[in-house]
Amino acid sequence: MSAHGTKLRYEASQIVEAIDRARGDGRYFLVTALGKLPIEQRENALAQVLAKELRADERYSALAELARLRPTTFLASLIEFGLRSRSINVQQSAIAEVPELVGDGLETGLAEQVEGWLRRRLANPRRSGTWAMWEIPSAALALWPSYGPDRVDALLTDIEPRMQPDERDRWRALKPAVNNSRAYKKGLTEWMRENNPPSAKPDPRDATAEADVDRVMKRLGYHPANPESRVYDSFADFAVPIYAFDVGSGGPLADED
Repeated sequence: MSAHGTKLRYEASQIVEAIDRARGDGRYFLVTALGKLPIEQRENALAQVLAKELRADERYSALAELARLRPTTFLASLIEFGLRSRSINVQQSAIAEVPELVGDGLETGLAEQVEGWLRRRLANPRRSGTWAMWEIPSAALALWPSYGPDRVDALLTDIEPRMQPDERDRWRALKPAVNNSRAYKKGLTEWMRENNPPSAKPDPRDATAEADVDRVMKRLGYHPANPESRVYDSFADFAVPIYAFDVGSGGPLADED
């Protein structure tokens, strides 16, 4: 996504208004489409969206984009919401996002939340069916500027018995590097990227396919304010279909995880 954003076919105010009426993946498309707005419009539009009742993945999408724009303002909200969400997918997405945003380190309370999340996650007896390879190294890298290598080492050593076998193998292979902070951090980064966190995976509901956003807006009765911005006109029929249940009275949907 361009740091400066792009001119959408619909005005930000149209999309923000339409979010109240859209449902399901249709609403998700609209929320994430706001992340394409020019920076001077993006923050205000996303802040308005956060005042609405949203599904967990929709709220996370808005918070993550705001945290990328202004980490000092929104990182705390991203951590508090993302790591406490009932959705495992949202938790995993949040922890994958945090290492790039921590800067010189997390405040004590936020660092405690990251560590607490990691300990709870590994203590969950049902984790074996939902774990992701990036969870442990992402949390470690998020804590690195605050804790330093020795405290990160102590944490990972403490939770080692609860790691999944593949995680334990990866951790044991990294242990010889713990006395070399540069190699240790590099190894954690490689571990985090081993199975590609969700931010690196294409989302099948990708809102950059403007035809999908256009289809949702049309079904809700909106007309484009900037028709010249349409890029995918001849391909609109090949967009991921938005079915009838994607538009309606709106309202939050229950988390699946």
